[in-house]
Amino acid sequence: MAYTRLLDDRVVLVSGGTMGVGAATAIAAAQAGARAVVISGRRPSSSEATLERIRAAGAEARYVQADVTHVEEAIASVTETVAAYGRIDCLVNAAAVVDRGTLLETTPEFFDWHVNVNLKAPFFTMQAAVQDMVDRGEP
Repeated sequence: MAYTRLLDDRVVLVSGGTMGVGAATAIAAAQAGARAVVISGRRPSSSEATLERIRAAGAEARYVQADVTHVEEAIASVTETVAAYGRIDCLVNAAAVVDRGTLLETTPEFFDWHVNVNLKAPFFTMQAAVQDMVDRGEP
């Protein structure tokens, strides 16, 4: 019986994959057998070390610039992944903000920023990824 790694031949997208938890997750996906790991983030300069480690683990690696404060860019990261690899099999929404505001000091702009990064972008990124899976007849 052949041993199969969890993500053998899968295409994985990790938002916020250039540093921290996102980078660790992207590298772990490559180590778990992913064929390709796409990382997205705001700054290309912070992606190089993670891309090198993904490749060293045996997966193809790609960076897509996406600022998830703009939902269109988050969705575009899925579109670019599918364009490059023909599909997306796994999405990890690791991009997040953890700044806090108080009930009395939170501004509408701060609230919107939090909701866009931590809720709106992940929701619509998942929607785009799942649509690709449904279109391909994945269960």
